[in-house]
Formats: sequence, structure tokens, C-alpha cells
Amino acid sequence: MIAAYLYLMSVAPTWPIGAPPPDLGAGTLVTVILIASAVPMTARLRHRPAWPVWIALLGAPAAWAVAVQLGQILPYVDCGAGLRTSALTAVGAAVLAGAAGVVSWRWGRDRAGTHKRPVLRFVAMTGGLVAFVLLFALLLQLAAGLVLTGCER
Repeated sequence: MIAAYLYLMSVAPTWPIGAPPPDLGAGTLVTVILIASAVPMTARLRHRPAWPVWIALLGAPAAWAVAVQLGQILPYVDCGAGLRTSALTAVGAAVLAGAAGVVSWRWGRDRAGTHKRPVLRFVAMTGGLVAFVLLFALLLQLAAGLVLTGCER
């Protein structure tokens, strides 16, 4: 994606390109279908709850997305009021992403119940890794919220 961006930037006579933004409906629909098709993997899970498998794959990206969107809006509030709401938002999202990652990772590491279901173990461990990567991004956003006041231009 970065290479495509740099290529288009180098060949376009004006930048940014004056074309309308892309329609995100088809990509969003495919993502929803992929996530929904993965949920039946936990339908046969009887004696252990299924939510730890999915909490990191769904909860951590949602917390990150909310924090990023608020990170675009709250610097104006921070500048006007002198608050650090961007940093507080990043802290809350980082706590949620970290907790989701730990829950999912520990569920996947429990060998007593997952040795018969390697797919669920894989999903849980992958979700934990995704949550920890997003936690790193949220910690960087927290650092930016603490260093910058919101009034910089």
C-alpha cells in the first residue's frame, strides 16, 4: 500500500489527487463476512467459554480504532481547555487492548483444553499477538499525547 501511494504521488501532476475518496463499502462487507464466518469455529466449544478466543481479535482493534479517531478530534479540545484528554483516551484504550491480549493469550496457552482444538488455540494466540501490536501503537499515541499539547501546527 505504501509503494502504491508513493508511485501515485510520483506520477500525479497534482497532489493530493482530486479524485473522490474510494468507496469503503465492499471492503467493509468482506471484512464483516470473514469475521462472521470465523465465529462458527467456536460453536462446538462446550465446556469452556468462547469469548476469550475472540476478545483480542475484535476488542483490541475496536479500542485502537476509537482511540485513533478520538486522537484526531481531541487535540482541538486539548488546546482550548489545556487538558490532556488525548493521553487519557490512549491510556483507556491501551488498558483495554492489553487486557484483551492477556485474556486471549492465556486462553490459548492453557494446554488442558486447547490441545484438541488447535484452530481455536491458533485464533486465541493470534488475537493475543494482534492485541499486543495494537497496544504498542496505543503506547506511542499515549507518548504523543503527553509530549504534544494539541496547539502545535
